[in-house]
Amino acid sequence: MNNGSTHISFEMLDEMVLLDAFIKECLRMSGGTAFMLRISTQDVVMSNGVTIPKNGYVCFNIQSHNRNPKLFGPNANSFDYKRHIRLGMKLSDASLANLIWGAGGRICLARLYSVAIVKLVMAILIRNFEFFPNYRSQRNSKSDDFDTSHYAILSDRNKTSGLYAIQRPWKCS
Repeated sequence: MNNGSTHISFEMLDEMVLLDAFIKECLRMSGGTAFMLRISTQDVVMSNGVTIPKNGYVCFNIQSHNRNPKLFGPNANSFDYKRHIRLGMKLSDASLANLIWGAGGRICLARLYSVAIVKLVMAILIRNFEFFPNYRSQRNSKSDDFDTSHYAILSDRNKTSGLYAIQRPWKCS
């Protein structure tokens, strides 16, 4: 990413395989919704004989699906961004193993644009900040006890965990 230019092209974003995998794993582990709700457009008879009537509601548990060992391996409950690299899966891919964008006729039309924006924002943050675990807050210390004018602390409301984001020095040319 650091080729001396401040410009980040779509080609550069597309080459950010690690960032792609990291974002995808973050979304897999803590996606934007727990359930996907759909309405059937016709009567459907399931393999076990249960009938879902036309206009019936169908609810799909995405969080459970995203931790399915059959799809994501024996460590499905662990954060492992490299799984997406091993499986050759991109953030924008829509498949059974990636329901972030929905599927079929309800797939997110803006998914390619969304991927570009999220990766661009993350690339800019990574370029300008260094990120460190906030071990101090994990030891139940008050984050307010020290000067935070040169970095941000991203933490939960109880300040029991967090991450330091320290701004990198500006390079003026």
